[in-house]
Amino acid sequence: EEMERQSREMGAFNLAVKESAILIEMEVNGSISNVNRKFEKALGYMSDEILGKNHSFIWKNKQEAGTEFESILAKLQSGISVQKIINCEKRNGEEIQLYADFFPIKEESGKIRKIECLCFELTGLKVN
Repeated sequence: EEMERQSREMGAFNLAVKESAILIEMEVNGSISNVNRKFEKALGYMSDEILGKNHSFIWKNKQEAGTEFESILAKLQSGISVQKIINCEKRNGEEIQLYADFFPIKEESGKIRKIECLCFELTGLKVN
């Protein structure tokens, strides 16, 4: 009964995260394998337009994106989480600033299976 309750709570928590955060799921090589509706709404790309592309595709500064993302990817592939503020470009060309928390998802053996990125929009955010 306790395990059932914990499972329900975890499901509710996962749903809350999926509805409140921009989620990007990537292969270990950094190619996008899944995004949620919040991503589609915030950046203007539908999932079928972005699947298979490298995460750095959405970065505003394309030159910086390649080398910077390679550095992030190397850390993730060695099991280290990375947090970064990223200036991204929406489909319509507008800029959007995201706080991105990248983290590797490991199998029981310790092998990295995929990379998740939880993002929150910072554009226009006022701090009291």
